[in-house]
Amino acid sequence: MGLLLRTGISHDIRKKASLYVLRNEEDPICIALNFHSDDLAFLFFSVYDSDYSKFGIGYMSVMKCIDWCIENNFKGYDFSKGYFLYKARWSNVVYEFDYHIIYDSKDLISSSLAFVIANYFRLKQQLREKNINKIFNKMMFIIKIRNKAADKQSSFEFGPEEELNPAYSLNILNIQDAAYSFLKRPMNEFIYKTGEHVKAVSLTESEGTYWVMGSKYKQRILIKNT
Repeated sequence: MGLLLRTGISHDIRKKASLYVLRNEEDPICIALNFHSDDLAFLFFSVYDSDYSKFGIGYMSVMKCIDWCIENNFKGYDFSKGYFLYKARWSNVVYEFDYHIIYDSKDLISSSLAFVIANYFRLKQQLREKNINKIFNKMMFIIKIRNKAADKQSSFEFGPEEELNPAYSLNILNIQDAAYSFLKRPMNEFIYKTGEHVKAVSLTESEGTYWVMGSKYKQRILIKNT
């Protein structure tokens, strides 16, 4: 891997929560927030920078959090309710999650509210049994993919292998400049593909085309739909 990765987990004074942060140098690229009981840690949420998706940093986050739990004598790391593929891959125990509604049966408002809540969860369960939730998730995934197709961060491909004309002048681009943020993903995919170290890679513009340059390899970036 050609990135300069730094990891760290910090917890609050009462040791009720911990925050895992994976950085590329100083830039946070993956964050996971966990809550703690006496001997269990619970994943509350995890997010990562999609520009680094090629490197599997989500899985790296899970691995590091499990390592931390083992080192700190936790008995388990709970991914919480809801099915996701990464949970199935990393889990060795699956359990049922139940909702219990406690209310005052002698109070009309309390009973009415409990009735509404109970039927809400019954409806959700019936929809799950009919796989409506899977259909919904697929539809949301399709919508997300279509939205990404209109995003020039995702709309690129590498050009054919060719030599850079030595007569062209090269303009070095600053990847930290927001104007060139759409080049971060292709740069990272170049690093992943070639194994070049991030310190040896630069982004350049020449005669209206973008190039990612390493110590051994170089590649033209073709931006689509711009």
